[in-house]
Amino acid sequence: MNQLKDNAGQCYNNNKGSMLIGLIAAITIIGIMSAGTMYFTSGSIQTGLFSSAHSRAYYLAESGINYAKLNVANNITYTASTQFNLADGDAFIIRTMVDPADASRTIIYSTGIANPGSWFESKYDLTSNFSKSGGGDLTDIVGLTVPDENGNPVLNPIWTVTGGPKIKYGKGKGFGNGNGNLGLQGNKGGTKGKGKNQIQLYYPILLSLGWWKTTPDNPDLAQAWTDNNDLLSYEAQVKIKLEITGGQGDHFMHGISFRLSPQNPDWAKWGTLRSYGISYFKSKNSTWPFSNVLLNGFNGIMNNSVYIVLWEKRDSSQNLFLIDYKKLTTSDGVLDGSDLKDWSTIFLKLEEKLDGPGGTRQNHISGFIQGTSTIPLGTIDWVYGNYKIVQWNNNNPQPVLDNSLITTNFSTIKPNEIGLHAFYDSNASNKQYFADFSLKLAASGASSSFQW
Repeated sequence: MNQLKDNAGQCYNNNKGSMLIGLIAAITIIGIMSAGTMYFTSGSIQTGLFSSAHSRAYYLAESGINYAKLNVANNITYTASTQFNLADGDAFIIRTMVDPADASRTIIYSTGIANPGSWFESKYDLTSNFSKSGGGDLTDIVGLTVPDENGNPVLNPIWTVTGGPKIKYGKGKGFGNGNGNLGLQGNKGGTKGKGKNQIQLYYPILLSLGWWKTTPDNPDLAQAWTDNNDLLSYEAQVKIKLEITGGQGDHFMHGISFRLSPQNPDWAKWGTLRSYGISYFKSKNSTWPFSNVLLNGFNGIMNNSVYIVLWEKRDSSQNLFLIDYKKLTTSDGVLDGSDLKDWSTIFLKLEEKLDGPGGTRQNHISGFIQGTSTIPLGTIDWVYGNYKIVQWNNNNPQPVLDNSLITTNFSTIKPNEIGLHAFYDSNASNKQYFADFSLKLAASGASSSFQW
């Protein structure tokens, strides 16, 4: 205290101690303000670093999956969690186990870790169900997008899009946290009806898998068909997000098309297009704003509720025939109130067997659904137990058996076979999205490799 008085001598002698107090207060306030500025500045930097680390963690997890696949194919497995450290300090951890439902397959768990052990550590988990024979998980080949020469996502050239949509990729509002997501913008068609009953029509969109193209790398469905005793079985899954605001989203039907034909199918060429479809479906009322006519029971479910539906386009008309349906409730995990929850998954399991009348071909069709609380965006999950089994209204328990569309002469005809369809009652952009499409073929040399 004496030292402080000595240093401040004149201030104290002239009763100007208040100046010193004011100076100290000013310095304190400036210090607090500076600390606040530093906090907000560093907070902004941290947000960017966390975002970058999250993306890096995803690609690290993907690298772990690919590394494990190479080793599993050479009979090397990792029954205990094994960490691999990269030169830059990042890492991935992999673990493998035999699929309890199918001993010919291996489940791979991979965790990517960016900035391990630091304040900015970020982790991302991926799972893959892999078979070293018969095609296995084809996620990397049939993904919706691939990077261009600048690293930006573009449509994978294996897909063909019809219906006149504009396409946007994995950036901006609505796309979630991944660059592999696809946004579609449909087009208006003509009108239907007159006067007060006139309604605007919209073109449905179809993405079809041109697996028969010579480039890029693609799944050889014809070879899989030949190896599987001229039968084609597979599983496919995709996540769906729809913006439902105002009058947009009163009518929609989005999901997976399968047994899709011919090559380069197009909704506009409805006279030749055939397929089954499994879809999330909603129609506010019976005024369906698309040229495709809904028949055979659709009217009974056009009541402003969300359903999972199984349907077929079976002939040269524009008609879609309802095979079966289930009204969805909150217990199914895919509803947000009365609307479809963002990025809900549809999982199709299709088996073709020679157990139809007189030993003929017959499709065994099963559906599974799940929301992001169990299967988040960016996750591919083939474990049936992680999904809600669709308890169809008429065919319960599943599978649904049908032999309308089968694969006779598949290797010669080479139809597109698999696709994604989108019916949405608006041509606004950033309103309908697909993500995480993945395909898994049945193992070769067996009538079916799927069990559940």
